[in-house]
Amino acid sequence: MSQPPSDHELEQLFTSYMGKELFLSKNGEWFHEGVKFSHKKLASLFHRSIRWDAELNSFVIRIGKGRATFTHDGYVRFVTAITETDAGISVIFASDESLPMSPKDLCIQQEEDQEIFLLRSPGFPTARFTRRAQQLLLQYAQSDNSLKIGDAIFTIPSCGES
Repeated sequence: MSQPPSDHELEQLFTSYMGKELFLSKNGEWFHEGVKFSHKKLASLFHRSIRWDAELNSFVIRIGKGRATFTHDGYVRFVTAITETDAGISVIFASDESLPMSPKDLCIQQEEDQEIFLLRSPGFPTARFTRRAQQLLLQYAQSDNSLKIGDAIFTIPSCGES
């Protein structure tokens, strides 16, 4: 008769080493073996399931007792939309999470031939604005590096600045 599994064995995760088979682009799009995900709910589930794994020293997708490794272009969190509320502007992430946005957490990153907004929130990975979210945010542009929200004007620094 076999012994029941120990507590340690029960806590171990099944790991799928997807490596380059599973890829998250810098635009927040998931790809499997080079093919873009077409099922939006699955992509949203993957975005909601991204966790830092200290054991593997990388981000993984964690669902239940399973985890899967993936590669990415440097960003694992994405702002997909913004909404205006009575309290100000909220950002909506690819994970479907919505949070109030503080313009003081924004910075501008030069990438190739364009400038991209990034959101640096304490305790979270830096979030990259998707093209759609970037266009929505630019409706508040006062100049190349400032936004007018309500009656206030916010200068947005380069991401290299403090």
